[in-house]
Amino acid sequence: MSQRKPGKVLFQGIESGMKLFKWAVLVLVILFWLSGIQNVQPTNVGLLTRFGKLVPVSVQTPAREPGLVLALPYPIDQLRQIPKGKEQSVEVQEVWAALDLQVKNNKIDPIYEGYCLTGDHNIVQTKVMVKYVITDPVAYEFGIVDAKQMVHDMTVASLTETIAGWTVDEVLQLQRRLDRDEAPSSTNSANGATPDGTAAPAVAADSQQTQPVGLGEALGGSGSVLNLKPAEATSTVSTLGSATTPTSKSTITTKPLMTEKLNTAVARRVQHRLDAIESGIKINGIEFVAMHYPRHVNKYFENVQTTRIANETNRQRAEEFAGKARFESESAKNTQIESARARAHQVLSEAQAEQKEFIPLYQEFKQAPELVWQRIYTEAMEQVWENVGRQDFVPANSRVILTDEQEVQQ
Repeated sequence: MSQRKPGKVLFQGIESGMKLFKWAVLVLVILFWLSGIQNVQPTNVGLLTRFGKLVPVSVQTPAREPGLVLALPYPIDQLRQIPKGKEQSVEVQEVWAALDLQVKNNKIDPIYEGYCLTGDHNIVQTKVMVKYVITDPVAYEFGIVDAKQMVHDMTVASLTETIAGWTVDEVLQLQRRLDRDEAPSSTNSANGATPDGTAAPAVAADSQQTQPVGLGEALGGSGSVLNLKPAEATSTVSTLGSATTPTSKSTITTKPLMTEKLNTAVARRVQHRLDAIESGIKINGIEFVAMHYPRHVNKYFENVQTTRIANETNRQRAEEFAGKARFESESAKNTQIESARARAHQVLSEAQAEQKEFIPLYQEFKQAPELVWQRIYTEAMEQVWENVGRQDFVPANSRVILTDEQEVQQ
């Protein structure tokens, strides 16, 4: 048997290893190039960048629709998926503090708890939920860094700015009344801004006036914390129509009132700020989750609220009683009017019938007064004698005195 030389065996092993290495490198290269194929999720759109620069599908279509995307491997190409149209939310607690918050001192320290100052120099603390969607993926991805933080900060700024122009009662009611002169013009309201550059308040009109939410209702009954549901966060919009007085026959047109909702006013200010930087974000709505006075004075305002609720209850009861009394008096008045009309009709009919009998008799009386008088007298005496139950004859020139015991028994 011939023995192989050690050097030859070594070279054969190296040759076999190189073949395997080539195949492994080839597979890795293929996998590397295939790694650029990615899938865009159904709820997202894709932005393809090459060395950090956007590669659009076309001039009109910068983003890629859901599905497979052919791209070069990373780090040459990078596919960024943006949740376009999907509603996202940010909770803002910057101006909120719980009633059971434990701090070292009994003062409102902005380091530990936030608050909002109202236009009549009162303090409220509130927690809101901001809902938004991405409308422009390119502006969203390349124009801003941290979208949630930006929406959070702009909401805090808009919230404090809006509440600073409202009274505390209006804030707790989540709406306020505006005259037509105070409402923004339709031109500036379309883009959410007023002529001075601030966000325009959200107002609308309806053909029916509605009562504003009472303070007790806005505070969730007798409690001190305002817990709002999404349906309750929206307020009604109203106008006053025209009224006609039936006595003067003239039309009196009252000045229409507009209702501005707090959540929509804040949302417009936030949207105005987002549009100013072309963020590609649209605010869908702002929900007030909770609202209350600071814990330091909350019990005093509870007493005020309880008194207001009691006054409102008494006022409603008084109005109900007044309405019931008014209805009863109107019914009694109508009944008496109808009775008087019926009696007047009856008396008039009887008078007309007697008149028909009297006129011919009067004509006869003018021609023969003695004869007519005697006939009338005779007929009257006949009717009297027919109704007499007992007849007593007394001598002439006699005096007769009748007492109670001598009354005729029927």
